[in-house]
Amino acid sequence: MDAIEMARLEQMENNIPDIYDPFGNMLYVGAGSYRHYFFEALKEAMIKVDVVEIEPKDCEWLRGNHPWLKSVICQDIRDFIYNTVDDDLGSFPGWDSILWSHGVEMLPKGEGLSIIKIMENFIKPGGIFVHMTPHGNAGGTGNISTWYPEDFEKLGYKTDCLGGRDERNSNLLAWKYIK
Repeated sequence: MDAIEMARLEQMENNIPDIYDPFGNMLYVGAGSYRHYFFEALKEAMIKVDVVEIEPKDCEWLRGNHPWLKSVICQDIRDFIYNTVDDDLGSFPGWDSILWSHGVEMLPKGEGLSIIKIMENFIKPGGIFVHMTPHGNAGGTGNISTWYPEDFEKLGYKTDCLGGRDERNSNLLAWKYIK
């Protein structure tokens, strides 16, 4: 684990100490081969993890290197929420937590906000939604939109940032407990 990954892991554990307990199942969106540093803690806590990842090579890597994952779904999150998840949320079992790792910035901001609101319905009452994204314009990454603490805070999220605003390798952590 490199220094950036360690800092992000510590950021999450310091701000959300119960992230691994008591949550029994998790949807991890964007857990590519380069964002798997949370897996050891998840595995140790025996959390049942469903992964949604858009890159086929990362899906293959996850299946081959982390066979304990409950499922690895190789699909764009938009297709997943609109075409895969049951439209009848009353019969949908939901997850105890969702971790969306560096993905919302790859969508136009309005679409990202809409998807966040939809995904909040996939979390069981008392569960948590966690986002990690660059803290603003990270520069040269191909991101479509920029996210700042106030964007999440307007939606009722708490936030914490690593690195400076608009700085490469910065990290904006946002979390919200769902009632």
